Amino acid sequence: MTDRSYTIGQVSRLTGVSARRIRFYADKGLLPPYSRTEAGYRVFSAEDVARLELVTALREAGASLNTIGSVLSKQATLSDVLLAQLRNVEHQITAQRRIASTIRSALRSSEPTVRDLKRVANMIDIAHSERREIVKAFFDKVTEGLEIDPRWKLRMIESGTPELPDEPTQEQAEAWIELAKLFDSEEFYESMRFRAEDAAISGMQDGTDPLDENVQDHLGLMKQVRSAIQNKMPPTSELGLSLAERHLSLSARMRNEAVTEAFRERVRMMITLQQPFMRFHDLVAVLRERPGFRTPETEWLQAAVRHCLTPQ
Repeated sequence: MTDRSYTIGQVSRLTGVSARRIRFYADKGLLPPYSRTEAGYRVFSAEDVARLELVTALREAGASLNTIGSVLSKQATLSDVLLAQLRNVEHQITAQRRIASTIRSALRSSEPTVRDLKRVANMIDIAHSERREIVKAFFDKVTEGLEIDPRWKLRMIESGTPELPDEPTQEQAEAWIELAKLFDSEEFYESMRFRAEDAAISGMQDGTDPLDENVQDHLGLMKQVRSAIQNKMPPTSELGLSLAERHLSLSARMRNEAVTEAFRERVRMMITLQQPFMRFHDLVAVLRERPGFRTPETEWLQAAVRHCLTPQ
């Protein structure tokens, strides 16, 4: 590298960066301390010019001043910066795609309504934030201070960040918006916090082995519930009470517990806090075009358990 020095005007002509911008970068510490001529002019070395060109390239790539400082101080590499910028651009593309999908949905009607406009506005608001980071922060708060299997938390985060289809229906667009708002709900936080505490107490994970004894017992129980519905037996019947007790026994066994009064009280509380949790899964089911948790069998059994746990 040559020892030649350059005035700020010469650097500006060489790089195409204005003198004002060069002074700004120097004042921010992105260029090393400069020397001055006897006449008081700032003087830059060839290394300074090369450094300025790197700073300019990083700024044009969208890097912040702090990020550029990290690269110059060797705390981050160019690959790190480019990967971060790629993720940012991809997030922006995804957000804009969702907004476009919502607008297309509104335009399917020959006369878009105020509700359509509000849906677009809400989608733009959501696009300005990173959905997964919001969901992760929510479940960080939900599990704070609990010794819980990290798989439980990861499963909840994955459930809470479904993608909006490229061509969503109005129902899907509204579900996506409502799901985002749900994470600001105190009722939903209380519901998920209680479930996280229950998972921490029991250490239970969802059974996935179809040959697991508990899974087989659950399938057998639901078969009996289905038969009770077909025979028009109410959840408050003697059969309903029997199946509710069986459900409680199975739930306790899956948690390595006994059906104590303390366990029954936890189930009562879970039922009390059930609605936000069920709404969460309803919305995810709409977005993923899958059956929801609410089926005639689960509704019937929940009613039977609620009746079983209600003091007579």
